[in-house]
Amino acid sequence: MGGRVRRRSAEKEQFWRQIVDAHAGSGLSVRRYCSDRGVTEPSFFAWRKELARRDGATQEKRARSASTNQSPAPIRFAQLQIAAGELSGGACLEIVLPTGVRIRVPRGACRDTLSDVMGVLERRPC
Repeated sequence: MGGRVRRRSAEKEQFWRQIVDAHAGSGLSVRRYCSDRGVTEPSFFAWRKELARRDGATQEKRARSASTNQSPAPIRFAQLQIAAGELSGGACLEIVLPTGVRIRVPRGACRDTLSDVMGVLERRPC
């Protein structure tokens, strides 16, 4: 007997996309969010990573098919929010990329530093 062939379930992927996307705007820790929704933390993290991989593969495929003379499209942010108390020192700005990567900028961060971070995210030189 050979190994089983894994088939993607569109319903399962849609379910986990909704879970992962909704967490980004919930303001809750992963532990609390998963507990409230009845899903396990390991499943949440595994699916968040898998969805980022799938999204990255889709973006790479689009980039390869695009003209080499064109510069890559800037990253579009899924969400910007103010998260109170998540870091020591009070509120911060949290940038959540479509890949699930989170960038937290503490209150009082230098404008030049934030500008440099945004330049890297938009793939332009600092």
